[in-house]
Amino acid sequence: MVLVNTAAVEAAGVTRLPGSLDDAWTWEEFLEVSRRVADGAGPGRTALAVNWQQAGAYRWLNWVDQADGRLLSEGWTTPRPTRSPSSPPWG
Repeated sequence: MVLVNTAAVEAAGVTRLPGSLDDAWTWEEFLEVSRRVADGAGPGRTALAVNWQQAGAYRWLNWVDQADGRLLSEGWTTPRPTRSPSSPPWG
């Protein structure tokens, strides 16, 4: 599930919001929408937020794993978000 600030996406010129799983954005479309919203938000702002409560971390970590990223350092001791060189840039 993705919660959307409709004013922000409209200001970014996004005209199609998915209304069902059958109509869902592809990862490429999601990335493009995120970039457009972030660009419209201004410097130092982001297009995404994560709910770390109520299993929010579980959902967010799926995204990291799908992009071959890691939340912890190699020894699993230090929070250190990383991404695969093949994944899209974060910002």
